[in-house]
Amino acid sequence: MTDGSARLRTTAELFIDLADRPEDLASLMLGIVFGQPWLDALSAEQFARLREQLTSPQPDGFRQQFRLVARADVRAELAAVTVPTLVVSTAQDMLVQPSQHRLAAELVPGARLVQLPSGHLPMVEALPELRDVMLDFLKS
Repeated sequence: MTDGSARLRTTAELFIDLADRPEDLASLMLGIVFGQPWLDALSAEQFARLREQLTSPQPDGFRQQFRLVARADVRAELAAVTVPTLVVSTAQDMLVQPSQHRLAAELVPGARLVQLPSGHLPMVEALPELRDVMLDFLKS
């Protein structure tokens, strides 16, 4: 969902452009994918290991995923969602801004919006909190 976001399109295009430059892509990812408090709390060894993991070859669908991010606009379709919906907003997300999360929650009828104190990957940065939020949603 781009909502016409030039910022998101530009960032997606940059991810595509850097796909063949793993060191540069890893630097970009470290700068915008992870929340600053989580990243700053890593030891030097943990940070180095994360950087190394991020320089691994990207999966085959990497470029296609970001091409889709750059052009997809599903705002019109969100009003047709009829199932209970949980939108998890990550407060320190610099890849997909929290304003995008809020917009999705506003456009899906009856959606529940929760915010976690993490960057784009709460399953890495805030797994216990994410698990609790999801379990609470599924129980309701």
